[in-house]
Amino acid sequence: MHQSNSTQINKWKKQAQEYLQSGFANRLELSTDYYEKRLGELYQQIGQLKVENDFLKKKCDLVKE
Repeated sequence: MHQSNSTQINKWKKQAQEYLQSGFANRLELSTDYYEKRLGELYQQIGQLKVENDFLKKKCDLVKE
């Protein structure tokens, strides 16, 4: 079995904690970016559907007359 001194183990532990913290921070940032992008796409789709709905309402009104 290999023996490691406590200084080396503490160094590895610190590196691991820093890596994990930065990894989760980046993941949160990516999730936020994805959420904002997806939200923009959905608002765009809602706008398009509203335009189409208004257009169809006008055409239905013309047919009724």
